[in-house]
Amino acid sequence: MHIAVDGLQPWLGRRVPLNGPGLFGLGRLIIDQAIHLSVILLVLVWSGYVSLPSLSADLLTALHTHRALTLVMGYVFLAMPTWILVEFTVYGLINGSAPDFALAAQYKYVGTLERWLIITCVVLGQFGLVPLVTLPRLVFEGQQVINSRRTILYVAELLASVGVAIATGLALRLLF
Repeated sequence: MHIAVDGLQPWLGRRVPLNGPGLFGLGRLIIDQAIHLSVILLVLVWSGYVSLPSLSADLLTALHTHRALTLVMGYVFLAMPTWILVEFTVYGLINGSAPDFALAAQYKYVGTLERWLIITCVVLGQFGLVPLVTLPRLVFEGQQVINSRRTILYVAELLASVGVAIATGLALRLLF
């Protein structure tokens, strides 16, 4: 199903123009991810793993029961999915365009490592260490973007990235 949903986009793009200004790229990403999530939920219901009336309760029970897997899913979510989500959201809201992944790719791994450290601090209850995790990135990368046209994008990406990491860490902390 994943291949079918993603494979349909180029075919649809030839028939319907899928490029547009502003938040179009973000909207396309959200619709794509909603379709993927719907397929996953339908398979879970169809397989009998969860029932539709108690879907949220069943999923929370499964997340709580399989704590190690839930923790791993949190870290995986903070890698590539969060990077793409942050890039599309920030570029769409501030720049009014889809992200320039060629320019953003140089910050991908640093941001992922930063989010992993933040989630670890939050899950362990060491909230005071979160600003210390972001400090090296600001010191080493900040000089390159301060007083440039990327300053607003850089700060927005940093805040969004840290916010998603803290929110994910708090959600995991509630489950444990």
